[in-house]
Amino acid sequence: MNIFYNPWFLVFAIVLFGAGLAALAVLCNTMFPDFVRRARDQATQRTRRAFLIGLVNLLFFGLIALALLGARSTPTKVVGVIVATIVLTFLVLGASVISRWIGERLRPNDTSVTRQVLAGIVTVELAETYPLVGWIVVPLLCASIGLGSVILTLFQRKQTAQ
Repeated sequence: MNIFYNPWFLVFAIVLFGAGLAALAVLCNTMFPDFVRRARDQATQRTRRAFLIGLVNLLFFGLIALALLGARSTPTKVVGVIVATIVLTFLVLGASVISRWIGERLRPNDTSVTRQVLAGIVTVELAETYPLVGWIVVPLLCASIGLGSVILTLFQRKQTAQ
């Protein structure tokens, strides 16, 4: 009676999750094109720095969100939901940054940013299906670099036009 024993349900759930993540990446690139472009530049130019900043923030705020969500009192859980929502929002923005970065490398002559983003996110999703390395290293690497580049972009001073 458990739905997780059905292999077709798992395949359907994975495909549906992948399509949803691709749609979110395209939506973020459409809604915030300048921000995603600046974050992509941060990820390209300062990859190690973005990875370290993203990893530290992912672990720190992720553990804080889990601890607050596991509390018994309702106000503490509300704060945990807020922190978790912010972290997940930054992770989705980071996924769109990484997908655009990879898509631009895969399709350098394509003028459509949407096709580049879709090519990048599908490539990342296919890489995540490979056992062990794709299950652990690829998501951690993409999430950390994406989150770090989003954080670096948020705290970067905008260049003034001269």
